[in-house]
Amino acid sequence: MELKFVDIDDYRKQVKHLFVTAFPREERPPMWMLTRRCRQGKARFRAVVDSGRFVGLTYVIGDDRVKTLMFLAIDESARDGGYGSAILKKVRAEYPDQKLFLNIEPLDENAPNYDQRCRRKAFYERNGLSCLDYQVREAGVTYEMMTYGEYVTRDEYEEVMRVMYGSLLYKIIKRM
Repeated sequence: MELKFVDIDDYRKQVKHLFVTAFPREERPPMWMLTRRCRQGKARFRAVVDSGRFVGLTYVIGDDRVKTLMFLAIDESARDGGYGSAILKKVRAEYPDQKLFLNIEPLDENAPNYDQRCRRKAFYERNGLSCLDYQVREAGVTYEMMTYGEYVTRDEYEEVMRVMYGSLLYKIIKRM
């Protein structure tokens, strides 16, 4: 495995397809917003390739102290090949001096994708992440927060969201 994180431009079609199919509409901001934050130097949206083969995507955003792995997705043709763990390890190594968190859907036995949620949480736990003692709500969707052991306060979380959405839009999203 020779993973490289590269600019999405060379893999735009694959990235867009994976982004749209991997994340529900209510959980994904518009692509223009994601790429705009990259141009502003606030985020990194990258395709993940293995020897030139597209295998996934990552999107990391935040400030100098705290970042979120807002999106991680593995292409369907590359799943169960160890890519998710390898990508997490590389992302963590890239930000060794910063708190790094991600959000997942909480376990809800009544959710139609309950089994998928259980597998996702177990995957992240196997890779060294653990849940914080609070949940957050964005645009009407509740999430559990997971970190590599560093405690991310609500204020730190909200600051990262303001970096992502801007203060005004984040106020709107928060109230939904």
